[in-house]
Amino acid sequence: MSSYLIENMILNRYENTTSATQFVDIELPNCFLYIRDNIYNSVQDPKGIQGNINILTLDEKSKIWDRANLDYNRSLEARNLEEQGKHKESINKWRDIFGSEFPTYG
Repeated sequence: MSSYLIENMILNRYENTTSATQFVDIELPNCFLYIRDNIYNSVQDPKGIQGNINILTLDEKSKIWDRANLDYNRSLEARNLEEQGKHKESINKWRDIFGSEFPTYG
């Protein structure tokens, strides 16, 4: 999935909402959910040059749906762990999403 497609899907998500917080960890589950629920839809180029920029194959869209769904659930778990004061476990869950380059706890 190209960064341009991801960027525009997230921009579309925020164009269609009346509220957002300043906290990225609270917003991320909503972004994963939006990508999951909209990956099969067309995404129009906001510049009006390319038309639909979601030219992924059905297989690619299916894989992105699976990953966005997994990351949505993981992000909810990470938020829940944080709310329980289990900060190390929460950070580790975020690392499951973002990979080994994501900072470790402490």
